[in-house]
Amino acid sequence: RVYNLLIAIKSEEDRQKVLKQIKDVYGKNIPAEVENLSKISLARYYCQKLGVSRLQINSNRCAIEFYEKQSLLNDYVTSSLSICGLDYVLNFDNLPIILFKDNEKQIGTKFQDVLNFLSTCLSKK
Repeated sequence: RVYNLLIAIKSEEDRQKVLKQIKDVYGKNIPAEVENLSKISLARYYCQKLGVSRLQINSNRCAIEFYEKQSLLNDYVTSSLSICGLDYVLNFDNLPIILFKDNEKQIGTKFQDVLNFLSTCLSKK
């Protein structure tokens, strides 16, 4: 049941509603793992809508890889990078990639930055 709720998330509003439902059923404290899964589910939805083939966030790297070069060059992507104020490099060696230059940030902060960026892109698309 919880899994079905999580995979249905398509917006931050949906994510908050799902977390509230889980809290109502299972108690006051939502485990960090469930909170993280809800964010991952939302990121997955955003990536599908934006033509993202791979999202990588770890202590050494934060990158968004697109299927096509044109996806990365769309106005809504480039304007969203400016709006979000993230430090990045565009790489077109193989598949087009946005490499974020934020290795000093915690993984959770990086992930939230990427979620905000993806959300901004989708709202401008």
